[in-house]
Amino acid sequence: MKKTILQITCFLASVLLVGNAVHAQVPGNGMPDFGAMGGFGGMPMTGGFGGFGGGAMPAGGMPDFGAMGGFGGFGGGAMPAGGMHDFGAMGGFGGFGGGAMPAGGMPDFGAMGGFGGFGGFGGADQGPEASDMKELPEKEDDSGFPMVKSLKAQKGIPDAMKFMDGKEANKDNWSTRADEISRLYQYYMYGVWPDRKGEKTTFEYDASKGLTIHIKRISTGKEGTMTVSVRLPDSSKVKMPEGGWPYLVAMTGGVQEQMALNQGVAVFTLNTGTIAADNNKHQGMFYELYPYTDNYKEQTGVLMAWAWGASKVIDALEAGADKVLKVNAKNSMVTGVSRWGKSTMVCGAFEKRFKMVIPSCSGTGGVAMFRYLSKGKTYDLTLLGGQKEYQYGDNEQLHNLQTTGGQGWFNNKFCQFRDPETLPFDQHMLCSLVADKDRYLFIIGSCTGEDWVNAPSMWAAYRATRAVYEKLGLGDHLACNIHLTGHAVTAEDMGYILDYFFQHVYGEKSKRNLTKLTSSVFELKQNKDPFFDSFGGTIPIPPIPPEK
Repeated sequence: MKKTILQITCFLASVLLVGNAVHAQVPGNGMPDFGAMGGFGGMPMTGGFGGFGGGAMPAGGMPDFGAMGGFGGFGGGAMPAGGMHDFGAMGGFGGFGGGAMPAGGMPDFGAMGGFGGFGGFGGADQGPEASDMKELPEKEDDSGFPMVKSLKAQKGIPDAMKFMDGKEANKDNWSTRADEISRLYQYYMYGVWPDRKGEKTTFEYDASKGLTIHIKRISTGKEGTMTVSVRLPDSSKVKMPEGGWPYLVAMTGGVQEQMALNQGVAVFTLNTGTIAADNNKHQGMFYELYPYTDNYKEQTGVLMAWAWGASKVIDALEAGADKVLKVNAKNSMVTGVSRWGKSTMVCGAFEKRFKMVIPSCSGTGGVAMFRYLSKGKTYDLTLLGGQKEYQYGDNEQLHNLQTTGGQGWFNNKFCQFRDPETLPFDQHMLCSLVADKDRYLFIIGSCTGEDWVNAPSMWAAYRATRAVYEKLGLGDHLACNIHLTGHAVTAEDMGYILDYFFQHVYGEKSKRNLTKLTSSVFELKQNKDPFFDSFGGTIPIPPIPPEK
């Protein structure tokens, strides 16, 4: 054992020596066994130790380290933005194993990011190239949707306000168009969102163990159990709002839990690894209830499965846990970073009961547009305290999501696409599914050390989504904070999140200037891509500098 530890220590030391030289541009295909080294370089500069195995070392392969899922994003880049903020801000030190060591089991580590996602934060979504893709032949079905091979490439960004038959959508028929978009995503990408009416949910609560949720699928009689860590605000330090504490469901730890608690927000942290394993084997509690088959009606990807897991917290609260915990079941937020940021976006699109949806650094498959790349583009980031000429390297693209490491996140149909322009949607349409008079979407991105995650593309999605929101009369229900560095929910982000939430939900006046959340450094004249203007929407220029 001592010899093993020494070998690992030596290896890590060698990593630190070479880190800055590769500057976060080892996408993983160079060393397939490590799959998602992701940012592997430039710890101080790129914040990207980056996802040591990024899930490429699955639990079970190396029992002692397998659950790490991938050494996360050791430097994470978030350290400059508010200190070490619970270790979670280190970009991935929050989550030793994608939730394999839930915060409920080690409450003292909860604020550290739950020690529950050590793999994945610093660029762990990077993976092998197309040569590692597994061919999944397309079969005829009764869906009524065109087969992938018959879809024609579409230049430019698909119009969210136009039905598949060409008819225009508007405020009056938006719910019908949103339903069509939802069905497109379920059929072509994320898989089926289970109908909770076919489930029975019960719960148990133990302050030392957390919230145990039991789910029974009525049609089959199959049952599953998941445990969620629970942290409640200190009522002696913060006043409980009428109706109970609002709450945040965290897909992973390391999302500024203590800041939320200090402002009177309860925190529930998932152990996503027990809900659905982060691989393409379709294992875990969810798949025991909903087995994955060759039938498209019985295919739910891991991102959707994790999203379903987050929704079970609401089910448990509505089943009576709200009274036990003194939590307001309606005033909810959900967040996650990296692959859990992707799942957060999916969750917000399909679970309409979450009042505020906060995907962070989600990249492609989350908020970033498939059709917009920033590779090779140079940006002036001095307004945020960054470089004057920061050039973007490789971006995560469609084929990267279809490799062994990412395949399981989606359904079989998605793995048949080869050209992103043939997708019948782009991610502003997923974002638009949050549009509702009682709901809010808050997008987080990071400028530097995040080339792979592609912040300019997430900003493009915000711009395109804003045009939809404005047509629906919901322009003030959408926010975006692009911070300088950190593959995380940083202290800066959480400050804005809480102010935005309490202003919109509780009517409390924000101490921060929330106008900043309608623009970004990518709107500066020297950075702006004229392509953004084709989306429409009103954006104040120039962006407002971050508060000191």
